[in-house]
This record gives sequence, structure tokens and C-alpha cells, in this order.
Amino acid sequence: MENILKELEEQLLFYRKEDFNTLLAENYKEIGVSGKIYNKAMEMNYINSHQALSETRLTIFDFSSQKIEEDLIMNSFKTTDKKTNASAFRTSLWKKQAKGNWQIFFHQGTSISEEGLIN
Repeated sequence: MENILKELEEQLLFYRKEDFNTLLAENYKEIGVSGKIYNKAMEMNYINSHQALSETRLTIFDFSSQKIEEDLIMNSFKTTDKKTNASAFRTSLWKKQAKGNWQIFFHQGTSISEEGLIN
């Protein structure tokens, strides 16, 4: 299960319209690294005005999944921006839908500095 959910997180890093449309739940909410709050409509507006990436900007590491309920999983991981080297802690909540597919309904990113890394 953890591998499937990591792959879905990685899919979203390419900023493809079809992925965002399918994987983001209608009630999706994100608290970005900047502290701004986003919803699915805002994310779709952004995606519609930008090209999908051929290569992701972020690298995922220290990925783990925790089952909250049978159909509810929390992913926790760190990312590093390949261009700026900025790092963030990230948490996502994914819910398995009646059709068997997974959708993300919450994501939060928290910026960290080298001094903030916990070993």
C-alpha cells in the first residue's frame, strides 16, 4: 500500500491536469509551505495556466504511510527542491473511494531549514 501511495504523491509532482482532476478530492484543502490555503478549484486554475513538468522539481525522501482507518491513510515525508535546495516536511491524507481509487483531501507543507532537521 505504501508504494502505491508514494507513487500517487510523485504523480502529483508533475502538475498534470488529468492527475490533479482525478486525484484531488472535491473538498481538497492544502496549507502550503508559504502558509497560504488552497482548494481544488485554485489548484486546477493554476494547472490550467501552466504546462505539466517533464521532470519533477522536488525529491521525496523519508516517506512513510500510516493507516488511520481501513480507507484512510496519512502519508508523511520530506521533500527537497532540486533547484533551490529548500526542504519541507509534508503530510497528506488520502481516502479510498467507493470505486477503489484513492484521492487526496488534505495536504500540508512546512518549510524547514538545516537546523530544523530532526535525525
